[in-house]
Amino acid sequence: MKSRQSIKELHGISLVGISFSIGKHVLKEVASKEEIETFLKNIKGLEDVKRKYYSGDSSYFNNANMMQLPTYGSWFRPWIMSDQYRDKYFRLKAENSGIRKLWRQKYTDSFSSDTLYYSSRRISLDMSTGKYGKVWKGYGNSNYNASSKMNTYVYIGHNELGDVELMLNSDNSIRVLPRGASICDAIRKLDIPLENAG
Repeated sequence: MKSRQSIKELHGISLVGISFSIGKHVLKEVASKEEIETFLKNIKGLEDVKRKYYSGDSSYFNNANMMQLPTYGSWFRPWIMSDQYRDKYFRLKAENSGIRKLWRQKYTDSFSSDTLYYSSRRISLDMSTGKYGKVWKGYGNSNYNASSKMNTYVYIGHNELGDVELMLNSDNSIRVLPRGASICDAIRKLDIPLENAG
């Protein structure tokens, strides 16, 4: 397995110091330049709203004469701002949530049956039961051990619900990763071909 390297740039765009709330290895795999640019533009818009919130200018708030204006470091409450800025904040936040969901779905859709996967952190993957059911089986710590493939997964396919089915190599059980779930970036490709993993 290759050592994980920090991803500092993608499509000529610097990613340094930016929190995407999703693994940057996912961005490298599936994010387009346009999607990243839109996401970053939205972050700037959100930061602009926060600057206005803490500016001390009452014109940015509804009923400002009836309240004490926020001070820097106080709890951020965008819903008390004037309609223009409140709506802008929630619209940009919602769009970035949608972009992250898109990236997660594209990432899980890119899984391949000729690749081994491992979990980079403790996650909960339900066990498949019957054709459509799933049962919680606790947390699995899949820290990869180079001497074995016990804690690796093989992609089986997407079921009819759109969820990703992975076979856990230690017991051949089928584990279910919901398509586009926020934990999907914990599942990473193992850089050895499946035929050489035995």
